[in-house]
Amino acid sequence: MQVLDLTGNQLTRVGRDTFHALQHLTELHLTANWISSISSESFRPLKRLTVLDLSRNYLENLPFNAIQPLESQIRSLKAEGK
Repeated sequence: MQVLDLTGNQLTRVGRDTFHALQHLTELHLTANWISSISSESFRPLKRLTVLDLSRNYLENLPFNAIQPLESQIRSLKAEGK
């Protein structure tokens, strides 16, 4: 699987092992959920990810160490809130 679209699924958090088996993802869309927390380890397995959309969630802050592993490959990052 290369593209995963979980838009509008009422997700509330992204845990440490949420995406551990999805190393081939290139796009991850988590738009319009209820996400309020993201583990600092959650995106680490996503070595090929180029698009990450976290917009329209309830994040008070986006932990830098959660997105730091993506900094060399990410082309598009959306994280504006509600």
